[in-house]
Amino acid sequence: MIKVEEVNKLKEGRFIIIENEAYKINSITKSKAGKHGSAKARIEAVSVIGNKKRSIVKGTGDKVETPIIDKRSAQVLTLRTEVLTRGIEQIEKRIANVMDMESFETFDIEVPEEFNELKEGNEVMYWNILGNKVIQQIKKAA
Repeated sequence: MIKVEEVNKLKEGRFIIIENEAYKINSITKSKAGKHGSAKARIEAVSVIGNKKRSIVKGTGDKVETPIIDKRSAQVLTLRTEVLTRGIEQIEKRIANVMDMESFETFDIEVPEEFNELKEGNEVMYWNILGNKVIQQIKKAA
């Protein structure tokens, strides 16, 4: 889901859509209006998936698309490692099979490297952004 906002309403830490991908805004630098033009905003952002860095310049009155993030909980059912071959290099990825705590839907989701301590039975918070599911945190057991 998407909504439209003006550039001058964006803030650091929020999200923006650049070329059909969700990016987290790291910084926004606004310049003053000049003699022959309107004020501009330089947006530095990092992709939610893949950690690609992008920098764009827009007029402060321009409108941009921002994603609506669906924050949900899931329980880890199983964990596995997949080996992907790209050219001569091999990349290992941890994949978790999880069950959504509300809909009971099961699906596979990639485990980010910072969550190496993830185990079967753990509960995780994940975000659904533009159809991509990303683990954001491991919930502490009560």
